[in-house]
Amino acid sequence: MLKYRENVSLNLLKICRERNLTQEQAAEICGISSRYFGKIICKKPRISIDVIELICNGLNIRAEELLEWADTVDKEKKVSWKALTER
Repeated sequence: MLKYRENVSLNLLKICRERNLTQEQAAEICGISSRYFGKIICKKPRISIDVIELICNGLNIRAEELLEWADTVDKEKKVSWKALTER
């Protein structure tokens, strides 16, 4: 079972890919540093509800979209974390 950090990472990568955004562009839109955004993608920090709010407001998504279980969503699309990180 995936953990929420993994879900956030996968879902952010999917959103960036779908919107043709680089991590740097997404970070700027969300109002957080690109370095911190990169750490979130790498599942490093424990992000606060305030950061989740910044990401959701910046990307115009609901918290549920950010936290939803990526493994159930990805089964239909057969998208892997490795595929999402390759550009």
